[in-house]
Amino acid sequence: MKILDIGKTNYEDALKLQKSLFDQKVKDPCSEDIILITEHYPVYTLGKTSKEEHIINIPENIPVYKIERGGSITFHGEGQIVVYPVVHLKGKNRSVKNFVWTLEEIMIRTVQEFGINGFRLDRYRGVLLRKER
Repeated sequence: MKILDIGKTNYEDALKLQKSLFDQKVKDPCSEDIILITEHYPVYTLGKTSKEEHIINIPENIPVYKIERGGSITFHGEGQIVVYPVVHLKGKNRSVKNFVWTLEEIMIRTVQEFGINGFRLDRYRGVLLRKER
């Protein structure tokens, strides 16, 4: 597995790279799996279930992208690490849902090693951190 840390990026640049890596993976499913790591400048993404009423109070200077993934509106911003796996799951007895759950669990256990309480909410994908006061 290859890990690419591309640093802080505009969402559109990271999306183009993801699509390129995905296209390569589709052409050659046996090619090396890739984990893309980045941090985005502030951006909102609108997944397939986004509705107009979800889009409220977005500052004009923050771009909004309609994208192909599931889910609703998501904010990505500075200080938030985003990980995009480009892996071939077919034939490995993995579903996308189980794969995402496993990635979340890895992150929860990793931040726990640093004394940080990571957790997930059943309705949402991703790992959340509880700010200690």
